[in-house]
Amino acid sequence: MKTKYMYVVMIIEGNRYKPTGHSNERIFDNWSEAKAYRDTPEMISLSKEKDNSIVYKKFTTKEDAERWIQYNTKPPVIIDETGIFFDSGTGGDKGTRVNVTSFDKTRLAVHFPEDAIYDDDGLMILPDKTNNYGELYALKLAVEYALEHDIKNIYGDSKLVIFYWSMGKYNEANMTKMDTIELIKETSAIRRKFYEAGGRVTYISGDLNPADLGYHKTK
Repeated sequence: MKTKYMYVVMIIEGNRYKPTGHSNERIFDNWSEAKAYRDTPEMISLSKEKDNSIVYKKFTTKEDAERWIQYNTKPPVIIDETGIFFDSGTGGDKGTRVNVTSFDKTRLAVHFPEDAIYDDDGLMILPDKTNNYGELYALKLAVEYALEHDIKNIYGDSKLVIFYWSMGKYNEANMTKMDTIELIKETSAIRRKFYEAGGRVTYISGDLNPADLGYHKTK
């Protein structure tokens, strides 16, 4: 008897099986319908969004297909409550704010410069800096603190900073500010030390980030 397969078709972001914000996963009991869905204008359009792609996979049972969808599109988020959390925000008109906290939202005594400027809430302000610069600066402070206190996990909600800049990945031809390039080099160097010491920097969504400042429109 010929094996009957179940087929899953869905959109993923990059090569990391993670949510794209679209409810597009479908299960079919034949390849013809699965292929037709894969080739619809909607799916093709979604796949052309930055870092997106269409994936499809076959299974021998519907249960296995559903389990694959659940795991790959909604992976469990396990957060180390002894870890460090960072964020920045550009709300208001004073500049970019920097925040580094513990899981319970307590601000950590990171090493701010002596000439640091603070707002009325005690958050450090970086005048005339972008939010992305602030995210990178906050991560640098978090890594320094983690190395000093033997903490192994750091969390933030900036994909650009976590997956690219802090790993030394940037396009110098498109960078116009030398201070950002210098910070990228400094942060990527100290992140390498953190990694060699067994440390890890993990992306989480803003709603799971205790350090979140609530300003995301300019990211």
